[in-house]
Amino acid sequence: MRTTKENPQLQRLNRLSRRVLLLRRGIERGEATLKALKAKLHYLAEFVVPEMLDEMDWDPKRMEFREEEGDAVYVEFADGLMLRVRESFHPKLHAKETPERMEEMEWLEANGAGDLLTLDVSLSFARGEGKAARAVLAAIAKVDPSRPITKEKTIHYQTLQKFCRERVAAGLELPELLGVFNRRIAEAVQGEPPVAMVDGENGRRGIPPVHSDGYGF
Repeated sequence: MRTTKENPQLQRLNRLSRRVLLLRRGIERGEATLKALKAKLHYLAEFVVPEMLDEMDWDPKRMEFREEEGDAVYVEFADGLMLRVRESFHPKLHAKETPERMEEMEWLEANGAGDLLTLDVSLSFARGEGKAARAVLAAIAKVDPSRPITKEKTIHYQTLQKFCRERVAAGLELPELLGVFNRRIAEAVQGEPPVAMVDGENGRRGIPPVHSDGYGF
């Protein structure tokens, strides 16, 4: 449906749709900028500065002191700027239930880290196997009555969404206990190349100016 200049409601809807599009594009640009800044910070903080710290010829005239404490190095410059360079370790274990992961756990346990390991035991029961599940829980309770047993029924979020949608479509109500709310989300896509929006006061192009209602609409 094409908008017409004679319809003020359609004109306002066009402005709102354009703002949705421009704000989404602004978010995408901001996310790209944030990603680039994080990459620069990572390179500077984890490569350039530590390497320069190792290579520097320390001159007490340029900085107050350089002090090592544990695995960190502190530098206080004459202008009050403080620098701290610390060691940071990032182990990466193999995926669970792989031979490599079992070997890693065995090594940790054999090398003084046994108390740091946790043992999670879980069993999965298919639909209709509730009787078998209750029997297993009862057996565990007999062995150690004081041990807490966690039982939790879950449903995948997308499955629940589909259930609610189909129930409403069938004309059935949803209980308040599910806390269901529906919302309408406006999305804008660019079809034909738009005519650039112009702020009439100063000729700026881009996001429409803020109007008297205070929301930029």
